[in-house]
Amino acid sequence: MQVRHHLRNFSKSINDDGIQNFIARLKELEQHAKGEYKVIFSQIDYDTHKINHVNVLANIVYQLQDYSFVKSQKTDLYQIIFYQFANKFATENNAQFITPIPIVQFIVDLVNPRSNETVIDPTCGISDFLSVSYVSSRSRLNDKNMYGMDLSPNMVILSTLNMLLNGDGNANLQQVDGLGSVSNKFCEDGTVTILDVKKNKKGEWNNERADGKKYKLFDVVLTNPPFGKNRAFSPKKDSDKEFIECYELWHEYNSKSIDYGVIFLENAYRILNKNGRMGIILSNSIASIDTHKKARQWLLDHMRIVALIDLPPGVFAETDVNTTIIIAYKPSESELASLKNSDYEIFIRDIKNVGYEVVTSQRVKKFVDKFKVDHTTFKYVVDENGELKKDEDFSQTISDFRSWCNGQEKIVRDLFVKEK
Repeated sequence: MQVRHHLRNFSKSINDDGIQNFIARLKELEQHAKGEYKVIFSQIDYDTHKINHVNVLANIVYQLQDYSFVKSQKTDLYQIIFYQFANKFATENNAQFITPIPIVQFIVDLVNPRSNETVIDPTCGISDFLSVSYVSSRSRLNDKNMYGMDLSPNMVILSTLNMLLNGDGNANLQQVDGLGSVSNKFCEDGTVTILDVKKNKKGEWNNERADGKKYKLFDVVLTNPPFGKNRAFSPKKDSDKEFIECYELWHEYNSKSIDYGVIFLENAYRILNKNGRMGIILSNSIASIDTHKKARQWLLDHMRIVALIDLPPGVFAETDVNTTIIIAYKPSESELASLKNSDYEIFIRDIKNVGYEVVTSQRVKKFVDKFKVDHTTFKYVVDENGELKKDEDFSQTISDFRSWCNGQEKIVRDLFVKEK
């Protein structure tokens, strides 16, 4: 595009030759892309007859024209852009949608989504779990088998763009209202519907609905849902109470409020196929304190827990709450009974170092790489390629986890170690 000068220097006239050349090229590219990326272009709202709109577009192109988005999965470019965009949309109520990429990559590596499996993030935010899964599978996962839901239309737009940069942009991403994915479900026919509050009470989601629709089940659930005391759910409306009564754990707690994380834990279980597996980040309190003893027992009675991995405080920019990653799969009732009788093992690990630190600069929190230091020489440690080694426990933990899996039952080996 031979309009670099005009992109750098704003124009005051829409009739400027350089600006007209830029608009013509923009329209040509847009026309070419519209057919393939309908969701993204349905949200575009600009007017090439207005010089202010064109100047904004020109400046964006000027700032980014030296980068390759096609190759962005191999760089940090898309992360930088999305974290900047997403921070603008963050609010007090949904600030947890950004999960640091090192943690996303760690969970994806543990859970091992692959080949033709279906993958969902019920609280997708900008869909990093989905995009990282796609890239980590070396593009063997099918974009059309990837699903996400979010309350925010802005997040769905960014999610779609994220999947475009890292996949082919055809993931099934839906903006939903009400209680989000607590009340809204994907169906086998590709539509989205709400729980049938008469047929689905207390976790009875397999009961036939009046409209005949069947909820879609997935092979993998990866999610970092809202959780913690400050995010406890208390039904304010009759409709909210009806939806939350569709969850068995709501009745187990017999309370006027419940940690959202507990509800999303049950939701993950109910939308999984047989032998489907999940990786979910929850408050450490759910995995440890007496208040949530019922949730832990419920989980033991419904899933084969594979790993419990504690993360250090301060790993998220928005909160200092202690968190635990739960890795589990959903066996049949008879298989689970047999496993419990054999007193199965659980991989337990405490992560100390995550390879980054959260730094605030100009009131914006950023994730800054942290590298290993040799405390005898006080020099940075380098790898065999001469690159600085990050100060992180994830790599060794993944290696230890896979070695441990190889000593467990066949289904664990097949699910968590088998090649993508």
